[in-house]
Amino acid sequence: MSAPSLPMRPFPLRYIQEQFLLSRSDEFFAIRDPSQRVFFFSALFSRWFARWPEEKAMFPDTPFHKLTPTQLGAVGVAVRKRRKNLMKFYTSALRRYPRCPKARG
Repeated sequence: MSAPSLPMRPFPLRYIQEQFLLSRSDEFFAIRDPSQRVFFFSALFSRWFARWPEEKAMFPDTPFHKLTPTQLGAVGVAVRKRRKNLMKFYTSALRRYPRCPKARG
C-alpha cells in the first residue's frame, strides 16, 4: 500500500518572480545598443507591475482609488525602488560576468 501523496505546495512568490525575470534574460543580453535598454525595461516594468502591483503588496485591502495621498507617496517610493532593483537584476556585474574575479570583489 502506498502512502497518500501530499498536495503540492505552491512555489514561493520570490521564486516565481525570479523565474519571471530569468525568462527575459536572453532578451536583455541580446541587446547590443545600450540605448535600446529603455524599451526592454519599459516593457518589463509594465509586465511586472501589471502582475505584481506595489499597492496591492503594501495595502492589500484598499482599492487604489481609495488610497490617501500619503499612501500614494509611499507607493511611488516603492515603485521607484522596485524599478531600481529590477534594473540591477540585469545589470549587476555578478550576473553579467559570473566568472570574472573582479565582479566578485
